[in-house]
Amino acid sequence: NRASKMFDPKNPPSYATRYVGDSHTDPTHLEVNQEAIDRCFGKSNVEEMLAALQEEDSAWAQNTLKNIRQMSPTALHVTFDLIRRGAAAPSLEDCMRTEWRLARRLFARDDFYEGVRAFEIDKDGTPKWEPVPTKEEVSAFFRPIGESELRPLELTQKHLQQGHQKISRGEIRV
Repeated sequence: NRASKMFDPKNPPSYATRYVGDSHTDPTHLEVNQEAIDRCFGKSNVEEMLAALQEEDSAWAQNTLKNIRQMSPTALHVTFDLIRRGAAAPSLEDCMRTEWRLARRLFARDDFYEGVRAFEIDKDGTPKWEPVPTKEEVSAFFRPIGESELRPLELTQKHLQQGHQKISRGEIRV
């Protein structure tokens, strides 16, 4: 039944409530830390950004660094490039095309399933991510989609359940 799979506001999933009550979701928090945000996130690569966060002497920077270090290194590096490419993109259509490519490629990788396992299924918070990607590997995420990659992209509860089953059967490395 489609209605039973819809979002229930009375019982939201953990990813939707993870930061409820967190002062870092307060919009004024951004204003207070704008100079540090510019200093840290204005760097030319992820490594410089992480180093800048490490050097900042504030609770905001340390909390941000802690949260970033929990994320997939691949997703972090791809997102870093995505933001910069998006700012220089000639149109919204180009941005959406790029987002579609990235969604297809990132959801097909083990890190997606590992994140679901670590934070939503087992809730152990200890993902075993793939290694930090090279610049060439990050760039490959952005290349045009070829015919061999044009398969339906399933972003449903069924997709997540299949991922969990693959993890349980050991078909996906954890």
